[in-house]
Amino acid sequence: MINILSKKSIIIFLALFSFILFTSIVHATTIDYVVLDKNITRSGASVDLDSAVTLDGNTAVNCYSYLSVDSTYSPNDTYLGDSDPNSCDGVFTLPLVNEGNYFVLARLIYQNGSNPQETTVNFASITVDNTLPVFMNLTDKTIRNNESLDYNISTYDINGISILTVNDTTNFNITSSGHLVNITELSTGKYKLNLSLADIAENANSATITITIIDNKQAYADKQNITVSNGTIEIIVDSGSPVEKITIPQDISEDTEINLSLASLLDNGNVTLINNLTLTRETSTYNYTTVIPSGAVIIGGSEWDGKIRLPTSKATSSYTAPSGNVDKSIEIGQEIELNFSKPVKVVLGGMAGKKAGWSRGNGNLNNIPSICDSAANPTNINSKITKECYIDSGEDLIIHSYHFTTFAAYTPSSSSSSSSSGSGPSGGKIRSNIVIAKEPIEEEAIETPVIEPVKEVPEVVPIIPVIQLIPVQEEQGLFDSLTGAVIGVASGKKGIVAIFVAAVTLVGVIGFYYGNIKRRERIRKQIESIKK
Repeated sequence: MINILSKKSIIIFLALFSFILFTSIVHATTIDYVVLDKNITRSGASVDLDSAVTLDGNTAVNCYSYLSVDSTYSPNDTYLGDSDPNSCDGVFTLPLVNEGNYFVLARLIYQNGSNPQETTVNFASITVDNTLPVFMNLTDKTIRNNESLDYNISTYDINGISILTVNDTTNFNITSSGHLVNITELSTGKYKLNLSLADIAENANSATITITIIDNKQAYADKQNITVSNGTIEIIVDSGSPVEKITIPQDISEDTEINLSLASLLDNGNVTLINNLTLTRETSTYNYTTVIPSGAVIIGGSEWDGKIRLPTSKATSSYTAPSGNVDKSIEIGQEIELNFSKPVKVVLGGMAGKKAGWSRGNGNLNNIPSICDSAANPTNINSKITKECYIDSGEDLIIHSYHFTTFAAYTPSSSSSSSSSGSGPSGGKIRSNIVIAKEPIEEEAIETPVIEPVKEVPEVVPIIPVIQLIPVQEEQGLFDSLTGAVIGVASGKKGIVAIFVAAVTLVGVIGFYYGNIKRRERIRKQIESIKK
């Protein structure tokens, strides 16, 4: 009995031992875990893979890493690189792939004694994000030198922002809530700041803004309609300004110079305006207005500081018209030439009927000869050759131009206006230059010569006319003499009548002469017949 029990115990023990041994041989070698240093990243970023491997006496041959769309290995998976076979640790660079969710696989190949090579796999999930984070509605800011800056920087990224910084850390800081603030007292002037941000996936972006600090003589155009106050000499417009109309009221002298600063919008000497911009100078009598259309590019060049002088009245005595007198001169722009990609409209109030001219750099006005084919949108000017035109509209003189300068209205002298209209066309209708006499012009009296009828001569009585021969030059025949005499008096209406009378007379004389010759021949024949 004891022997039988001992044998059974031995068999059970051996079976259990074999099971444990088999189990340990089959499941001993594993990759226990795979951990990545980031769960969200971008294409091209490095990924640090950390794992743990249990070999349990087996021999590691190789460990490879892959990027897969699922958690199982496939020959179609994207190969990332080799890693330490004993740990499967490694650092890899993600290739350029589409955004989405992926798996990073660690695939271990090992040798189980004399058995063929076997593999085991583990993984970690990862999200690929290739989209840059962005700033939302980032604009320039203008404040007075006695104010503090507090600008909420708005950003967006689907996976979140991890970094937001400013380059000028001496004067500015960005708080943890994303507010840009000044940390020192700011002097009057401009501060160009570079803002940088990055998302969790390490996608980075940056933008530049300008913080302008103004004093009491400057004003920021923070509304659509701006009325200039007394003492203000400059209006600041930046990328955040909604301004569309700036008015200088009549209580500010019309010769006071006020500038419009577009310096914050300068880009390689040019400024592009998003909105229509109307600049008006009011006076006690008429207004003077400039309209710059939306989308127009102001071309100033490298020397332009971005400032434009608002319509300013200039002394007419400082300018010389092509002829006559200068009635009004308005300066708009700068001393340097400012050109436009679209024509601007200049309205000189109360100057209808005048000639238009322009001047730059000296007091001599250049006449504007072209008449606009439309008061609103002329099509007969361009930015190359014919750069200006003018037209009347009600009481006003309108000039369309591709450049800023001093524009003027003048009255030409009477001698000049006698050869051309003294005023521009009104409403696009061209006036004809017609001279009407004050008194009616009487028709000149035409003398008609009376031709007396030629009396008939009886056939029986021979009448031989006595013709007095007038000596003439040998080279001039009878016909030449007559035509020469006729031509000598043939001028005007009287000359034409004289030619006609002379022609009739000549025909009559020739007819009379030859008629008498025939009659004389008949009489001679009759006499000879009687004698026979």
